[in-house]
Amino acid sequence: MEPVQKAEPAVSKLTVRQSILARRKQLGTEEISTWSQRITDLIMADPIFHKARVIMGYAPCHNEVDISLLIQAALAQGKQVLLPVTQWEAHRLLPVEITRYPEDLVPGRLGILEPPLSTVPPWSLERIDLVIVPAVAFDIHGYRLGYGQGFYDRFLVQLLPETSVFGVAFSFQIVNSVYPEAHDCALPVIVSENGVISRS
Repeated sequence: MEPVQKAEPAVSKLTVRQSILARRKQLGTEEISTWSQRITDLIMADPIFHKARVIMGYAPCHNEVDISLLIQAALAQGKQVLLPVTQWEAHRLLPVEITRYPEDLVPGRLGILEPPLSTVPPWSLERIDLVIVPAVAFDIHGYRLGYGQGFYDRFLVQLLPETSVFGVAFSFQIVNSVYPEAHDCALPVIVSENGVISRS
């Protein structure tokens, strides 16, 4: 993952974030379902998914790409599936294994579903083969715009170089620039309902 050298005004990031979130809020159930299914199919057809034994996903919220069927399929195939637990005070994500979805999840802060950290210890990052990452937006160079807390920024830079990372987004969430800053890293693969964008 390549750090960018030049920072752009924060107001530009805010404008992109507000615009995309407003558009995403307007999505209907059928659009989310249809597009998410297409994204799921593309990921599951990829050899990287087939080879991965340990996959980290996420529980979708606020009209994010719904990868629920992918998580259930991975579990059915005997893969080990991890979901993030957000440690707000420490400003970090911890990958925690689940064996049932969504039954193993509980509401965390802001109502986002996540595994209960108290019952299962977090996994070692070195054992993760594939991480599937949501976003508010991605740009055509693979840079990610989140909600502004930096949780995934801090998490992704800790992964081993050989860990595969797929960003997922609906096509309208892929823009010309998300105005990346020095600490931001570009993801190698972005998957939308329109296809796969790869920088490799």
